[in-house]
Amino acid sequence: MMIKKECVVIVLIYGETQDVISLNDSLKSNEIDYQIVVVESYSNERNKLKNMQISNSIGADYLCVENRGYGYGNNRGISFARTKYNFEYCIISNADVVVNKIDLSDIPKKNIVI
Repeated sequence: MMIKKECVVIVLIYGETQDVISLNDSLKSNEIDYQIVVVESYSNERNKLKNMQISNSIGADYLCVENRGYGYGNNRGISFARTKYNFEYCIISNADVVVNKIDLSDIPKKNIVI
């Protein structure tokens, strides 16, 4: 059974980063039902373990994929989200983004927002 979410947020990362925590905090302040999918382009085992912990701490899904570029990682995240979630919007974001305000009402559903 697929989980219903208004929005999935695909976040591609490389190396250890805690930026996804700030992104999650900023999304919380907006009135959207979202799920973050962290996609790590593999760098090493230490970073992988740390990024898994960070993802778990914010309730994000975590995928580790081969480091084959930005498009590859995002596509893997989108494919994952399509198998797990029934969503209206998909946002592709870098981890170091802070979302002050998001208004999805002007965006056609099922679009991917970058």
